[in-house]
Amino acid sequence: MRIYAAKLVKSYLNLLVNKLLFFYLYITHMTQHDLHAILISKEYITEFIPQKEPMVMVDELMYCDAKKTVSRFKIEAENIFVKNGRLNEAGIIENMAQTGALKGGYESKLQGIEPVLGFIGAIKNLKIYALPEIGSYIETEIFITGEVVNNTVIRARTSCNEA
Repeated sequence: MRIYAAKLVKSYLNLLVNKLLFFYLYITHMTQHDLHAILISKEYITEFIPQKEPMVMVDELMYCDAKKTVSRFKIEAENIFVKNGRLNEAGIIENMAQTGALKGGYESKLQGIEPVLGFIGAIKNLKIYALPEIGSYIETEIFITGEVVNNTVIRARTSCNEA
C-alpha cells in the first residue's frame, strides 16, 4: 500500500511540476506588444514533437483545446521544402501533420506522460490555392472531427499572412 501511495504522490507531483512549467512558459513568452499569447515558443517546440531539425515545420503553439489547435510557422529560405522561393505542397502537408503532433505532445506533457508517435493515415479533399513565399507566416488550425479505432480524424486549414 505504501509503494502505491508513493507512486501516486510522485505521479501527482510530476503533473503539478509540468503544469507549473507550462504556466511559466506561457507567462514568460507573452509580450506587451503581442495580444496573442504563445503557449509554446520556437525554442521549446521540439520537446513536444518527434521531428528534429531540419524537419521541424511548426514554430509556435498559439492555441490548444479539446477540439481545436493553432500553430504558426515562418517560411525561411533554408527550409528543405522551399522551392523557387515558395513553400511547396509537401511542406504545407507536413506543417498540418506536425500541428496534429504538437497537439498530442502538448496534451501528453500536461498529463505528465510521454507523447505517442503518430502518422498520416490518409489525406482527403486537399485543396491548395497558393504557395506561401519566403518570409511569410502560415497559421494552421486543426479541428478534431472524430475518433476511429484509436485514430484521430482531423480537418485542417492553413492560411498565409505576409511578413
